[in-house]
Amino acid sequence: MLQRSALCLAVLSALMPVSSLAEGQSSDLLDDITVVGNKVTNTTAGEVDGYQALTADSATKTRTPLKKIPQSVQVVPKKLMEDQQVQSVGEALKNVSGVVPNQKLMTPGWETTKVRGFAAEQLQDGSTLYYNMGDRESTVNIERVEVLKGANAVLHGGGSGTPIGGVVNLVSKMPQAEKSGKVGVTVGSHGLVKPTFDINQPLNEKAQLRVTGEYSQSKSQVDVIERESYNLNPSLKLLPSDKTTVTLQGKTSRWEGQDYQGLPAEGTLKGTPIDRNLFIGNKDLPNSVSKSDSLAATVDHKLNDTWSVNAKVRSAEGEYDEKAQVFLFPMGGNTWTLHNMRMYDQQKDSSVDANLKGEFKTAKTKTAVVLGAESSNLDDSAVMDYDMMTPTAMVDLSNPTFSTPYTDPNTGFPWSGTVANKTSGVYAQVQHSINDRVHLLGGAKLAKVDIDFQDNMGGDDKTSKTKLLPRAGVAVDVNDKATLFASYSEGLRGVPWANYTDTPKPVEAKQKEAGVKFALSKKLSGSVAAYQIDRKNTNVADPATGGITVIPNGAERSKGVDVDVVWQPTPEFSVSTNYANTDAKLIKAAGAIPAGNKLAGVPEHSGRIWGNYQFKQGRAKGVSVGAGVSAQSGVMLDSSNVDKIGAYHTFDAKVGYENKRFETALTVKNLTNEKYFDRIEYFSGHVTPGEDRTVYLSTAVKF
Repeated sequence: MLQRSALCLAVLSALMPVSSLAEGQSSDLLDDITVVGNKVTNTTAGEVDGYQALTADSATKTRTPLKKIPQSVQVVPKKLMEDQQVQSVGEALKNVSGVVPNQKLMTPGWETTKVRGFAAEQLQDGSTLYYNMGDRESTVNIERVEVLKGANAVLHGGGSGTPIGGVVNLVSKMPQAEKSGKVGVTVGSHGLVKPTFDINQPLNEKAQLRVTGEYSQSKSQVDVIERESYNLNPSLKLLPSDKTTVTLQGKTSRWEGQDYQGLPAEGTLKGTPIDRNLFIGNKDLPNSVSKSDSLAATVDHKLNDTWSVNAKVRSAEGEYDEKAQVFLFPMGGNTWTLHNMRMYDQQKDSSVDANLKGEFKTAKTKTAVVLGAESSNLDDSAVMDYDMMTPTAMVDLSNPTFSTPYTDPNTGFPWSGTVANKTSGVYAQVQHSINDRVHLLGGAKLAKVDIDFQDNMGGDDKTSKTKLLPRAGVAVDVNDKATLFASYSEGLRGVPWANYTDTPKPVEAKQKEAGVKFALSKKLSGSVAAYQIDRKNTNVADPATGGITVIPNGAERSKGVDVDVVWQPTPEFSVSTNYANTDAKLIKAAGAIPAGNKLAGVPEHSGRIWGNYQFKQGRAKGVSVGAGVSAQSGVMLDSSNVDKIGAYHTFDAKVGYENKRFETALTVKNLTNEKYFDRIEYFSGHVTPGEDRTVYLSTAVKF
């Protein structure tokens, strides 16, 4: 398997030269756009040419052509997600180099996406989702996904501060002036049933309404597991005048199912084998629940031909109630102690962000200015109780019997803690193009993070940090085919609740990157970037306690190369491919973990290639076929670097048909039923079986 995976990665890397992608918001810096090969589609999130987005909003808060942004920005447009029939946000993120998405089997209680080796965070239209609770994997309300890597999101805040490890911004579908609708259902392996709808209904010339929603129920290849989720996303756009737009967005989502903790390294990566699809715990384990609700209001007002203002207010609440029977202490061979555990977390988050934008032109220059301020309050409280000293049973996982039912631990001395994060900042940014060839980006944010951490084990720590976060970059058009770029940026972020061994501090990050964005022809485009990211005050799971406690004084470095390419030789044929080489490690000893150890869950090599052909004339008009392969090298199970999960690759395939009123597709994931293991972020890291061969049939009616 290792040899085959290495071969796939070699093929992927050989196919790579570069990729630029994007989306947008609104700036005069959007003049020249290189069209690659298909018909350009103007969406509410920006212009798209097949698999290539031509502009981006997230990086600068202005709608700017990708080649003029001196940093890595990758975009997954809706067409690519539809062609692949992605069933989750995690699947969509496989189309971006250097991203390790959330594990789909995990209870949505915290965000575990990694970008360039480090923990990233997800945003919804620029607002942080923090722990990202509820039905977080749904794509029913996503127009596109924009990914900013490293500390490149200095203009964004809220939650616990300015992102430090990368941002995955989920750009929502927005109301439009033209009436449309789509109702469909997906059925598939493991009892999947997932009805969806997307209704866009203009109410009058001054108001547009759009509502999307989804319900899903399924089982799993893992024994016992059954899952159920739903989400509802109403949005209303009001146009009181030709200069003012008011957008209201609501979201409510729920997820429910048995908590899955994965499997130990013993019996999976080494030792006497155990059933790879084993569910550890009583079969009648009560469901865990994850919820999320939010409401956001955005006002855009054009003051005159030069200046405009934007303001957004958002309020959100989230909670999860996790119940599990966890394995904690090895007793020899495949025998482990089993313990009841319950963890409850509740969050309340409110934020406001307002900015003033100006655009100026001369005969040889174009300038865009953004001046803004943001503030947020996040209250995060949690309780964790487990009967560590009185296990419910000892179980041989080679021949398991989980006869003891789950009961709430009720030990009388649960760990409980609260974190109150208050963030604020003022920022300024200037984009300046000279002769439409040299594109400068400069800015800074004066950011403040206040952390008030308390727990019932004697922790009562307050930390305040104010720091000027600079950002600078330059992109130079060597010719009409290639643009060289370089940038530097910093980030500052507060920390979530955890069982800390010492006083937590805000995490700081610095990133340097350089690369090239290219359009070698009107058919082949992409980007290549080399980078180095340094972070300090990071949390390191303490192996001495199996990851139950964390050490808040880690220092980490990631460096590597990202490659993203789009090739569209004809309007019928499109290819998206990416490759990443990532070297992520500790550069400072943390407890018993020595400097130089590799970070857990980060593959040194990873990549994906996908191609799709759609017949646009003749008897087969509307038929499409697609196929792809994803591959990655092995990853360390935890920061101790004792156990390593092997390399793997998987194949996907699809055949579909679409016309103006109807669409259907049959998709197979992991076509060859590759048997592999993956890592799940549970305590310091557990093992989970890779998804087996799964088949999906999706059908929808459009009107």
